[in-house]
Amino acid sequence: MQANRPILRRSNAANLHQRRQHQTKHNPNMAPTTRRNSSGQNLPTNAQKIKDQEAKIQALEKLLADSKKASSQGKTSEYSSSGPKKQSTAPKKRQCAPIVQSRSGEQKTVQQHTKQVVWKERGFVNNETGRDEVFAQMLRETDLGAAYNFEGLSEEDQMALIKAFATTYERDLISTLNDKRSALGTQLKNAVKVHMDKKTDNFFPCGADGDGDLVLDVPRLVNIVLRVHLILPQNDDEARQIAEKAGIPVQEVPKYVDENQQFFRLWWDKLVPRTAGQRCWGESKRCHGLLSTHSPSPEDKPYVSSAHDAMTYISIVNGFPAWVKGWKTKEDRAKIEEEIKKNAPEGNAFAAKYSTKWSLTDGGHSRFGGFSKEGRQKFAQIRSAIGR
Repeated sequence: MQANRPILRRSNAANLHQRRQHQTKHNPNMAPTTRRNSSGQNLPTNAQKIKDQEAKIQALEKLLADSKKASSQGKTSEYSSSGPKKQSTAPKKRQCAPIVQSRSGEQKTVQQHTKQVVWKERGFVNNETGRDEVFAQMLRETDLGAAYNFEGLSEEDQMALIKAFATTYERDLISTLNDKRSALGTQLKNAVKVHMDKKTDNFFPCGADGDGDLVLDVPRLVNIVLRVHLILPQNDDEARQIAEKAGIPVQEVPKYVDENQQFFRLWWDKLVPRTAGQRCWGESKRCHGLLSTHSPSPEDKPYVSSAHDAMTYISIVNGFPAWVKGWKTKEDRAKIEEEIKKNAPEGNAFAAKYSTKWSLTDGGHSRFGGFSKEGRQKFAQIRSAIGR
């Protein structure tokens, strides 16, 4: 006995819909009930809407065909872009003012150009001048310029179009570069840790401080990046020169050079590919040419640019202190955090010891942020010293 069970009733609309389906199913020739609006006028059915849409498409296709036919015969057409157009009383608009509606396609092109070209040639965009230079190059070298007839515009209109693109896609440009640097730091950290955990041929230019923590040997790293002291001396004079510059006894020069070669193999085979990517320095490239000179042809630039080398260098120098903290045990990291809180908020040298050197904690929120001015200057110095 289900006396308390509620009685479920179907609405009038549901009953009407069911009756219409039943009638149509058993009588296909029966036309569906015509829908009307509030004024009593008949509304078009879906079939009528589709038919009207197809008629519009056919009309547009006919107009396009007539326009192409008139253009090929040297005639002018009312719809031809090359023919005379009707005079308009409205003020003439600049050709470069609007950005087209397909923003997702343009955004994808901006991001792709940033990853493949801006990252290789610049690494950083520091101000509006550099930003405008990037977008000017982008409009000349990609399909974006062709879509706006960039080369056919006047110089004034070109500058206006560059400004329009820079204003619209500046955030995409900067965030793509920031994301590339962030991902690179993680990849380099993992590659360095795997190298240092090897039992043999695992030299890395670093030493230990008074607390036993690893500290990067920056001068030696710079020499290796600049390809200095990578070849064994051929005579005693060369050995003495290396010993004098490195500050080591002459008898330790062979070991010193061998360690540099160990690290340079890591640099060539594991670290630079993280920065340049498989497209520029994958196995098919690095196994058939030298790092500094290998290129598609003698007239082309090398696959690996000086910006790739410089970016790899500053990423290691910037992140190494934080990597050392991350490599510690959970208990040791907890002690470090406790010590940092104890010394805050005064000048916390202990916190700086385990922090990144140049990357800014709020860099992602600043306009051209990510790295401090000192870090950008160091990048420019290394890039200029490599000189390719």
